[in-house]
Amino acid sequence: MTVESYTNSSLSCARLCLQKYELQYGQRLERAFGDEREVLQVGHVWHQAFDVQARGGDPYAMIASRAPGARWAVKLARLFAAYAWYWSAQPIALMETETVFSFELNGRKYEGQRDGRLKTPDGRRGLIERKTTSDAIDAASDYWRKLALDVQVGLYGIAENRPDFILYDVVRKPTINPKGLTKADLARMRKEVERDGSAVYYAERFDGSLLAEAFATESETLELYGARLTADVGDRPTYYFARREVPRTGPEYDALLVDLDRQVRMIEHAEREGLWFRNPDACETFGTCAFFSLCSNNAVPLRGAPPPEGFKRRQHVHPELVREATTTKETT
Repeated sequence: MTVESYTNSSLSCARLCLQKYELQYGQRLERAFGDEREVLQVGHVWHQAFDVQARGGDPYAMIASRAPGARWAVKLARLFAAYAWYWSAQPIALMETETVFSFELNGRKYEGQRDGRLKTPDGRRGLIERKTTSDAIDAASDYWRKLALDVQVGLYGIAENRPDFILYDVVRKPTINPKGLTKADLARMRKEVERDGSAVYYAERFDGSLLAEAFATESETLELYGARLTADVGDRPTYYFARREVPRTGPEYDALLVDLDRQVRMIEHAEREGLWFRNPDACETFGTCAFFSLCSNNAVPLRGAPPPEGFKRRQHVHPELVREATTTKETT
């Protein structure tokens, strides 16, 4: 089956490995029991939290139910609360959030879902892009320079007729994890529990019943870890949070249009000639590839064949686009 539209995710997949593109988008295969990597789940939940909040829902309940594990539920909930605290004096007024779009370019259809559109008091119109990263996000890091090459947001800009600016709203994922408690902390908290029935850990008070596990294991529980994480964010918020307007010039958009045309023509050529080849360098990107077992055993199915054992064929080519596109236009 021919893929009828392109997204940033599908284009990124093709750049990484054409065989993976054929399996994931040409044949619409996925693991029968889910194969989304933790790093992708974390980014999705972070984005969903803002969307749920904008729609009047409870972002913390959503984080608790959809985070990839209890530890990440604590990390993301604490980060979300700290984000609200840190940026409270500089709120972002969105015109809309999480909107799906499509546009035509040189006879080909591109689709995507942008984080939001906004307008400044001085009348400038822009887009917001929320990012989670493990990279350094200080002003001197290479992180910001690479964003000028960001295909995902470039597609958003093309669909939006090249907005005045793109505001990147970035959060750095925590690297600290639960650790053992010091003898001094254990002794102090035990005394506080004996005296008051509760104890303080990193400025937060915990009932003695909640500390029983910590006393038994002499290690932080997730609740205690969460208190330490909040304290760490409070001590160095610029390590975790950053916002910056990243300009995108006309020549940069023009170069992106050339890149898009060349890449899609490469995919179309592979489609015509059946040139789907494996890229061993991509097998461990974001964890082990979902299709590694097929490629490493020379068991890659042909188009039209039933899904291999352990896989299923999804209904939608681009499952991230579950809403009907809200923007449709012709770009030349």
